[in-house]
Amino acid sequence: MTSEARQAPAVALDLSRTAESIGRVLYDLVALENFGPRVLEPETFPDDVWTAPYTPEEASLRVFPLYGRWFAAWQKLEVSPNLPEEERWELLRLEVDVQDPERLLYHEV
Repeated sequence: MTSEARQAPAVALDLSRTAESIGRVLYDLVALENFGPRVLEPETFPDDVWTAPYTPEEASLRVFPLYGRWFAAWQKLEVSPNLPEEERWELLRLEVDVQDPERLLYHEV
């Protein structure tokens, strides 16, 4: 779920920092990587850019710490509102990539 066009943070991500100091950085990065324009298949279709059909605000994006971990959640507005709640929300655990500490990894919950 990473974007080729994203701006990397100025420093390595440190998820152990306080919510006040890292929360906005994580929100901005999650919003950019998951809602911003990105090339899905750069090798095959470099000019084919995908953009989310809604904004992070419209999807109620939330990035929050819980029990020593960071999570991102948002409504999947493209799915039917008649589906069960767990199918209408994306919930991901955030982790720093040990190979590239300026990059987030996303894990489904």
